[in-house]
Amino acid sequence: MTRQKLIDQIDALDQQLTLRTEVVNVLAKNTHSTFKKVPPIWLIGSGVLAGTLAGYIGATNMYSAGIAGSRLFPMARHAFSMGQQIGVGE
Repeated sequence: MTRQKLIDQIDALDQQLTLRTEVVNVLAKNTHSTFKKVPPIWLIGSGVLAGTLAGYIGATNMYSAGIAGSRLFPMARHAFSMGQQIGVGE
């Protein structure tokens, strides 16, 4: 490969990295502003609950439950969207 092609390839990768960094920064700001809206008691309470649950059932079972939950999430999301369409919960 010629030197100029390598320079061009590095420049292209640098531009991609810059774009990805900007996206991550925007997502971080969005996440930070979202967490500012949540009352601290909910954050502390959910952390305590998650820690207690992890200690009670163990890390391996907690991991298994998380995997099962991630598999059920698309179905639950679909059910909630159907409920919104027919007016349930309003």
